Amino acid sequence: MRSQKTYQAVDWTPEEDQRLVQVLGTKGMTYPDVAKLFDRSEAAVKRRLHDLRVKVRPVRLENHIKYTAEDVQTLLRMAKEGYSYETIAQALGKSALGVRGKLERMGFDFKRRQLREESIK
Repeated sequence: MRSQKTYQAVDWTPEEDQRLVQVLGTKGMTYPDVAKLFDRSEAAVKRRLHDLRVKVRPVRLENHIKYTAEDVQTLLRMAKEGYSYETIAQALGKSALGVRGKLERMGFDFKRRQLREESIK
């Protein structure tokens, strides 16, 4: 998986587009599975499906599992250390988009890599 630090936009090829549509026919494929298969972020896969106007979507992960206190500590530690959303998500068993959303709701400052409350002190 490409790291956020070394991210470079890579255009989708027509072959990848065709393979993406075929992969969606596979039962049980989730956004993280598809993203890993194409070495793209979940957001890139989601955007490409939208751009191609493909109606079929990957299976969503179970998002109703609450973060434990230990999960939150791991999330914050890894985010502060600069790990990508995909890496954090894999460690926590969540989706990369879910990890980013959780950090946003917690008030994480992505530029300073800390909670906004901590940057005030």
